[in-house]
Amino acid sequence: MAVTYDGAIIQTFVERLYRRANNAVVTYTLVGVGIGLSVGYILAGLLGEVSQGRMPYEALCILLFGGIAYSVGRDRAFALRAQAQIALCQIRIEEHTRLAPV
Repeated sequence: MAVTYDGAIIQTFVERLYRRANNAVVTYTLVGVGIGLSVGYILAGLLGEVSQGRMPYEALCILLFGGIAYSVGRDRAFALRAQAQIALCQIRIEEHTRLAPV
């Protein structure tokens, strides 16, 4: 089977990368907040602060883990967008260097 170039496949790949990039920051942040909430709850339980109110521990862990996850999500989104731009650049190179039919 002969395989031929199809720019539409790369264009679809680029669109999917951008969708993943747009969702990355939100997804990573929500996961970080969930982990922070869980860790804060466990930390408050271990320190015996459940009866006195555990909100400071949970809030601190939510901010810490959520902030770290937000940063990681932003970096991941940037990497996905850069990968999409490289693929678009390859499409343009192919368009501009394609031999004209004789």
